[in-house]
Amino acid sequence: GIGSCRQTLTIGSPDPFHSGAAHIGGGHEHVTVSPIMDIPEIQRLLGERPVYAKIDTEGYELEVLRGLEPLLEQGRIRQMIVEINDDHLRRFGADATALYRMMEGYGYVPEYGLQGGHYDEVFTWEKKPDA
Repeated sequence: GIGSCRQTLTIGSPDPFHSGAAHIGGGHEHVTVSPIMDIPEIQRLLGERPVYAKIDTEGYELEVLRGLEPLLEQGRIRQMIVEINDDHLRRFGADATALYRMMEGYGYVPEYGLQGGHYDEVFTWEKKPDA
């Protein structure tokens, strides 16, 4: 798991009859994710390879992105698909506007732009010219 700090999380399905959705914070059946990986550990695993990512964490997306900030600053993640769902993001005190603002601040350009509802956004890093 990747997040903004090292911690243990419980992930569970809120509906025992749903085969795909899971949320941080528990549920009927659960899995414990421990520990959350830190950036030095991730960088050791990646080496110098460019990174492409898919983030679909049922509302925890902004926390995952906060955990990846050193990689975002460096432009190591070239492109990523991020699930956007304001209802889910609100569970963790976030919203889509904050997520877009953060990504644009690191030089990532959205393919579709801020919309309502539930959708996947594609963010592409655009290399900033040397100052």
